Amino acid sequence: FKDTNDKALAEKADKGYVDSGLAAAAEKAQAVALEKMDAFNTEAKKRFDGVEAMLDRLNLTGGGSSGSDLTAEAAEFSKHVGASVSPEEYKAYTEAFDGYLRLGDGRKAPQGAAGTLELSAAMSSGSDPAGGYFVPAAQSRRIATKVFETSPIRQVSTIEVIGTDALEGDNDLEEASSGWVGETESRPETGTPTVGRWRIPVQEQYAMPKDTQKNLDDAARDVEAWLARKVSEKFARGENTGFVTGDGEKRPRGFLTRTFVSTDDATRAWGDVQYIPTGVSGDFAAAPDGWDVFITVIGKVKAPYRQGAVWIMSRSTLAAVMKEKDSNGQYFWTADLTNNNFGFRVLNFPVVEAEDMPVIASDSLSIVFGDMKAAYTIVERAGITVLRDPFTQKGSVLFYTTKRVGGDALNFEAYKAIKFSAS
Repeated sequence: FKDTNDKALAEKADKGYVDSGLAAAAEKAQAVALEKMDAFNTEAKKRFDGVEAMLDRLNLTGGGSSGSDLTAEAAEFSKHVGASVSPEEYKAYTEAFDGYLRLGDGRKAPQGAAGTLELSAAMSSGSDPAGGYFVPAAQSRRIATKVFETSPIRQVSTIEVIGTDALEGDNDLEEASSGWVGETESRPETGTPTVGRWRIPVQEQYAMPKDTQKNLDDAARDVEAWLARKVSEKFARGENTGFVTGDGEKRPRGFLTRTFVSTDDATRAWGDVQYIPTGVSGDFAAAPDGWDVFITVIGKVKAPYRQGAVWIMSRSTLAAVMKEKDSNGQYFWTADLTNNNFGFRVLNFPVVEAEDMPVIASDSLSIVFGDMKAAYTIVERAGITVLRDPFTQKGSVLFYTTKRVGGDALNFEAYKAIKFSAS
């Protein structure tokens, strides 16, 4: 890719344009490089999932619970349902939950050598007054893990789990002043910081996968694993959009929905985020000046926030970034094989691909840089509920699954945006 792109850049510098054949070759080389990256990650995930499935079959990752695990899971589940649930009650509930998914409430399901288990009685400890039943703690964690693995914003943000409808706190908008005095001198009063309040409410998110009753009747099929996989995929897609561009109405507020201005931290109103323009509407500046904006952005982020900083951009924006070079003809991006995952770094900071980031266009905020753990907080209420619906679609069973999640930016100095504009 680099060799082909070098030829294209050299021709553009020499002639002012790139021959269509060479341009096509450069695009193809880049596509091949990205495809190889995807293939590497897909194969790595496939192998990881295979190992995870094997461990599940061996009861090493939640397929079975020891006494201490059962006690811990019962305690966690008690927080979900808002009432005390004993390990014995929780064990009966988890055994009945699979039967509920397959057969519905009030039906009898096999319970091994112990005979049969009445679902409605065993599951009373986990019923939700709003309808449905809470997913057992182990399966709830499985869903949360899969959502985390497929949600790039979750992986770089702060996550808080609560038992109420919102997370609240104080903003320390100014530093407290201080002074130096001698031992016997008077101590004049110093300034007091201005404190504001913030609040992140949780919003209801739902997914409704369906399966045929015939499939559910198959005793060899792991219905709980199927539900976890389908639900986590749908939750992750909705979350990704909300955390980036959500308007805060019945969904999280995304970090790109704040007001973006060009003023520095010292003079900018709290709640606004700084952007740095590329100098050209809808594009980078002409080579080799296109990279100046990246260096400027890094310099605008305070040192404490650079320690954990990342770049966030879409795949198409990353493709454009990969073509840029400095005055010495050197690329600023490098391959990143951290954690056995093929990715990219720009000026030694990792790139997070988020497809909900805007594509490059006039005045677009297509790249974000900063410490998102300091900048953005995701809040979720403990517990996932599922309601079985065998009536809406004859022959199929719908699983109305809900959880509550919110999000908002809390630190507006911890991240900046690159704006593709003249100023």
